[in-house]
Amino acid sequence: MKRKFLLLVLLCSGLVVHAQQIQDQQLAAMGDRISLQEAVEYAWRNNIQVRQSQLQVQASEIDYLQSRLGRLPTLNGQATHGYNFGRSVDPFTNQYTTDPIRYNSFSFFSSVDVFAGFQAHNQIKARYAELEAARQDAAEARNIVGLQVTDAYLQVLLTQELAAIARLQVNTSQEQLNRTRIQVEAGSLPQANLYDVESQLAADEVSAVNAENNLELAKLNLLQSLQLPGGQNVEVEPIEIDMSGLQLTTTSPQEIYAVALENQPQIRAANNRQDATQYSLQAAKGALMPSLALSGNITTQYSSIGTERDVITMPDFLETPAGYVQGTDQVVIIRQPNTQVVVNEIPFWDQLDLNRRGSVSINLNIPVFNNYQARRQVGLARIQSRSADLELERIKNQLRSSIEQSYADARAAAKRYAALQKQVESLELAFRNAEIRREVGSISTYDFTFAKNNLDRARAELAQAKYNYVFSLKVIDFYLGNPLTQE
Repeated sequence: MKRKFLLLVLLCSGLVVHAQQIQDQQLAAMGDRISLQEAVEYAWRNNIQVRQSQLQVQASEIDYLQSRLGRLPTLNGQATHGYNFGRSVDPFTNQYTTDPIRYNSFSFFSSVDVFAGFQAHNQIKARYAELEAARQDAAEARNIVGLQVTDAYLQVLLTQELAAIARLQVNTSQEQLNRTRIQVEAGSLPQANLYDVESQLAADEVSAVNAENNLELAKLNLLQSLQLPGGQNVEVEPIEIDMSGLQLTTTSPQEIYAVALENQPQIRAANNRQDATQYSLQAAKGALMPSLALSGNITTQYSSIGTERDVITMPDFLETPAGYVQGTDQVVIIRQPNTQVVVNEIPFWDQLDLNRRGSVSINLNIPVFNNYQARRQVGLARIQSRSADLELERIKNQLRSSIEQSYADARAAAKRYAALQKQVESLELAFRNAEIRREVGSISTYDFTFAKNNLDRARAELAQAKYNYVFSLKVIDFYLGNPLTQE
């Protein structure tokens, strides 16, 4: 028992190692840096939800195949081997006997529905609609995973840019500290100014550390969205974003919704399920109609006491005295053919051939009253059809709300980005002016730090607005049927 358990553990460990090796090979194939397209495609190949949806497609394919083959005749065989003891009926002669009997029987049965209220036809259509719905569910799972990976990917790019801004803040504060120290040592500035700059540098270093931590968390989130273990060093390729050419589509939300109704898999899946319930309702109604079936069977058997009697004529004759000739002593002899009855056991295969019999029948079934079972199925199928109609309307409403919300988010992000861009341009001019005034000593350390902090904060907000805008546009493009990996 221990050896079997050890072998099982080794086998499971080998499977885990093999799976990890495949995963490592896929990661190695992507190189040192992961592009957005590689990340999305990797998630599509390895995400558990996507793979489960693909298994559901395979299960639906099996159901569809079974519904198609259900129209073919059925064929089943049966074989029996047994012993009878005591008084029983000889299956070969149908006579009572007390001899022990060893017997075999073999049968084949076949039947086919000639007419069954078009139930099989409608069930095939229902299973095909369910198959198409499962395929659309798999496409929807890919879309959801793709959006999640895209969002995580853009978050990594955003936190990278924020970390770079934080490092730039540290470098600027360090340069200011060096200049202030020289001026303090020269006596042109008081010691308090040096303390102010040192505290600002310390605050910027804390912000830089926080930005680096956020970057690591964003990378961890990307790894988790790819269902990879944390602790790996992952680098993403930057996306070339030309903000000057990045404009919100002129297509209205109503037009986007009309396009999405045609290309979004959740809508197609709901439509297919609606069709499936309609066909299932028709199939349930078919059970209320008369059905006609053709059936047949062939049977044979063997008995260990199965015998046959043969009459054999011998070459000699039987002479039997019949009396005397009247008035004489002469014996009258009657000569008869000499025959013998020989009982032989019939061989196995000969019995199977002799006992072969079959039948063919046509069966007409007219439903009259079946405890409300058929009508119950019709009522339930009608309810499921109405439920599918409501589910389709719910999904359409949810899609319209999502599009309207995404469109509003994109417009808000565009306005915010444009406003922040102007703010950054103004604050850059103000900061350059502060640098010039600092060189001539006409600005206080507090005012210079205030101008610097305003610019740094605006740059960080501009970066956030940029990636929010980019993601909002990608969502809009997604609803318009464009691929997520399109840059």
